[in-house]
Amino acid sequence: MKKIINLLTVLVMVSLMASCKKNEASLYSCDPVVHQFVAGTSWEGINREELSNYQIDTLIAIFRSVSSENKASIWREKMDLLLATESFSDDEAAFIQSIRDAITPELYVNTPDNQAIPDSLENSVKQRAVVYSWSEEDVLYYFALPHSRTQLIDYIQKSNKEGGGTSAGVNDCSCNFSMNRCRMLDYRICANYGCNVLPSGCGFLFRGSCDGNCF
Repeated sequence: MKKIINLLTVLVMVSLMASCKKNEASLYSCDPVVHQFVAGTSWEGINREELSNYQIDTLIAIFRSVSSENKASIWREKMDLLLATESFSDDEAAFIQSIRDAITPELYVNTPDNQAIPDSLENSVKQRAVVYSWSEEDVLYYFALPHSRTQLIDYIQKSNKEGGGTSAGVNDCSCNFSMNRCRMLDYRICANYGCNVLPSGCGFLFRGSCDGNCF
């Protein structure tokens, strides 16, 4: 009986992984445990602070499950947080405000025409980061993670105490090569060893695809 149960478990996981390749948009995570956790609850209306209390793999899956309006609201809240808590120059603050103004629900509708907008915004961020002498960690904190600094510090300390790293599912991508948080959270690198590329939840404003894992 135990062997049959184990076999059924494997078959379910294989089926879910295959589904990741065939119909990525309908899945919140290729990790069956994370997917079931997220799918079993309505997360619509979750705010930035609430979202940031979850582990990264779960956080990303929850973000995928909510509407474009909710996604945009979460990142506008992050820009508001930055404007309220960071010691920006007037020019830096104006730039952050311009990013906030550009964060609309349409930014999270995946169409070829929409891709040019986030690409342009991300390129602007990278150019301004040089002008403002923002570190890589600054850029990741500002635009690739929804956490407050306190939440981020707590997350890193907890991860280090528990052994560090994040618990992405087998072959489930969890980072983004263009703007990834592996170095900041896990002190590792983003690498792709054949993982299933999921369409959103990573990188700049969580708009980019997850195209690698933290190693």
